[in-house]
Order: sequence, then structure tokens, then C-alpha cells
Amino acid sequence: MEVIIYNAIYILMNMFRTYIVFRYMGILLERNEWNKYHKRTAYLIYYLIITGLCLTVNMPVILLIGNLIALSTLSLGYRATVKQRVLSVLLIYLLLIGSENLVALITGHMNTNVFTKNHYTSFLGLISVQIISYMLLLILQNYKKIKRGSNVSNYHWLAIFFIPLASQYIIIILHLAARLTAFQLFTCIFLLLLINIATFYLYDSIILEMDEKTASMLLLQQNNYYERQFELMKTTLANTRSFHHDLENHLSIIYSLSESRETEKLKEYLSELLEEKNEIYQYTHSGNVVIDSIMNFKLQEAGNKGVCIAAELCVPEELPVKSSDLTVILGNLMDNAIQASIYLKKGERIVEAAIRYDKSRLIIDIKNRYGNLILYEKGKLVTTKEDKKIHGVGLANVKTVVERYGGILKLEHSDGIFRASALLFI
Repeated sequence: MEVIIYNAIYILMNMFRTYIVFRYMGILLERNEWNKYHKRTAYLIYYLIITGLCLTVNMPVILLIGNLIALSTLSLGYRATVKQRVLSVLLIYLLLIGSENLVALITGHMNTNVFTKNHYTSFLGLISVQIISYMLLLILQNYKKIKRGSNVSNYHWLAIFFIPLASQYIIIILHLAARLTAFQLFTCIFLLLLINIATFYLYDSIILEMDEKTASMLLLQQNNYYERQFELMKTTLANTRSFHHDLENHLSIIYSLSESRETEKLKEYLSELLEEKNEIYQYTHSGNVVIDSIMNFKLQEAGNKGVCIAAELCVPEELPVKSSDLTVILGNLMDNAIQASIYLKKGERIVEAAIRYDKSRLIIDIKNRYGNLILYEKGKLVTTKEDKKIHGVGLANVKTVVERYGGILKLEHSDGIFRASALLFI
């Protein structure tokens, strides 16, 4: 009778455990990709499998394998990398199994053989496990940066991944070990639990540090960009003032040539003036002040380097995108295109830029010919400039900003043409 009551309570408590797993997944992984029906079905199947294994087999090693497989399957419904999925499954299971082992020791029962059936029947322990698991959940939900773990370096990932993996192994060894007192087992498992809770904090702190580092790099690049833009604007303004200052003299010469009916010289002189004017004013007029300012700046810079830019702009006057973000995206992509073009002969230095807004999407498409080598390092495009620490962050910053708007940055090259396409959802 006691076993029947215990199993009935376990069935109810396992529902709560499934809810705890759901909440853990929400803390560690991005939003669910499944619809509500698929999500409920997946967690119902998880609940039935784990409950069935415990009521029938109830062997620790089988429960271990079954839980890891079931949790891994659940993680497929979330937007995450393979590394994030593996680490999340290990951390979730370790916290759950750690809580169970601690309660089992406190209530006087610890199955030291992982290959034999577990006969644990403590009602207090069964309820206490879920309470402790939920308390840990309330603590860990305060870590807000964990979902953005894709920015963590491989070395940090390896270090963080090793902690729960080693902890799982140690717990298994503790189950198999002989001559250990209940106090020793309790202390070891409790410390392992604390270590893995600290791992959550470490994980969250690393991601926060990476975010701050990226933000600092973006700010530095924006400041450098604005300084260059200011210098070029001063030069342009000086040229404009010079042109206006000499306007009276130009008009005098035009009048004189007209009076003397020297038509060919007049045409030649006017042609020179028009060329000089075009060198000073190369404006785009999309109506969007931010995009026009950036593109006009780039037209001036490109003209100074003998690069021709063909721009096609179709954007509204206002866009829900920060001006600093547009500066990072357009500035870097145009800088790269212009820089790559200067390795070509003057007549071949052409950059095509198309920017358009359509159905809540901002599409930026930059194409250019290139004459230098394109270098890759570990599958990523890297700069060919000597100072890679300074010049190698441009595309990484563009990618960071684009992903901030749920977008995609695509880079491709073939037949001497390099193309960078950024899609932002706004």
C-alpha cells in the first residue's frame, strides 16, 4: 500500500519536475521555436517517458541515460548552438540529480549501486526534492545574459563545459565508491552542487564581459569614424568656400569669353568648373538624413581615392534603426568595398551600393571588384591589413549589430566580385 501511495505522489510531483525543466530551458536557451501544441506535446512525452522509466525500471544508470536523451530532445525545440544545447542539458540534469542525491542522503537512503533497482520510498524526500529544485530555479533565473552564450569564446566554453561533465562523472563514482560515510557523500554532492551553481554565475559574467567588450569596440570604431567624417567635412567645406570665393572671378572670365565670342574656350572653361563642382558635391537624396549623410561622406571619400560609387537608395525618411547602428553597418561595408577597390586600375574601381526598405525589412547590398587576396582564418574572413587587432573587428561589429535586429549578414565572392548583404528586420 505504501508503495502505491508513493508512486501516486511521484506521478504528481513529476508533473512539477517537468515544469521546472521547462523553466530551466527558458533560462538557458533562446525562445521556443515550436508552436504551443508542439511544445505541450514534447513536454508531455518527456513527462510520460521519465515517469514510466522510474515506475518500471527505476535503475539509476537507465534513468541517467533516459534523462539525458529526453532533455537533449527537448533542447531541439529551442534556438541554440550545439554547444549551448549540450551545456544546458548537462547543467539542468546535474542540478536535478544533485538535489535528489542530497535529499536521499538526508532522509537516510542512498543507492550506492547504479546498476540495481532503486527502492526509495520517502514521501518527505520526494516532496523536498522538488522544493529544492524550484528554489535553485528561482536563484538561477536572475542571470539574464545566459541565453546569449553564442558570443563566448571556445576556450571559455570548454572550461564551463568541463565543470558539469566532470561533476556527472564524480557523482557516478561516488555511487560506486565503498567505505564512504553518509556525511562524506553528502558533503561531496553538496559541494558539487555549489560548484555548478557558481558555473551559472561564471557563465553569465563571461557573457556580460563579452557584451561590454563588444560595446566598447563598437563605440571606439564609431568615434574613429565620426572623426574621419568630420575631417572630410571640413575639407569639403573649405573647398566649397574657396569655390564661392572665386565665383566672382569665374563670372568675370565667363563674361569676357562670351563678349569676345570665344565659344570653344567658354565651353572648355565651363566644363572645368562643372567638374570642380561635381568633385565638391556628390549628393544622394533618398530623404533619409542618416543614410544620406553616411553615403555622401563615402562618395566624397571614394572620389578622393578614384573609386566610383553607383548608389541606389529606396528608403523612407524615418527608420526604426539607431543612427550609430547604421553608421557601423554602412560605414564598415563601404569602407571594405572602397579599400578593396583601390588595388585595381582606376577604370575598374567601381562599388555598387543598393539600400532598400520593404515590408519591415532593411536590405543593404554592397558589391565591389577586388584585386587583393581574401584571407580566411578558422572559417572566418579576416583583414589583410598588418594591424589585425585594429582593422580586424569591422565585419564582426557589423555582424553583432545586424543580429541585434534579428538579421543576417551574408558574405560571398566569386569571379572577382565581393558581395556583402545585410538583412535587418525592423
